[in-house]
Amino acid sequence: MSQVVSLIDGCEVLGEGWFDDVDPSTGETLAQVTRSGPEVVDAAVDAARSAFESGPWRAMAPKERGRV
Repeated sequence: MSQVVSLIDGCEVLGEGWFDDVDPSTGETLAQVTRSGPEVVDAAVDAARSAFESGPWRAMAPKERGRV
């Protein structure tokens, strides 16, 4: 199995494998998601919050966000 690497705030972070994100109403697998510990999840949330608060995404209209 290959290494699982995610990008958080431009930095590569080694993950702990994959898990399936499953639609509970159909049982269909929607995506495979990186399995990570709480520290990695916290870093990802912090990076996303910072990007939203200081970047163009916050001022972008919902229709524009949808297009992106």
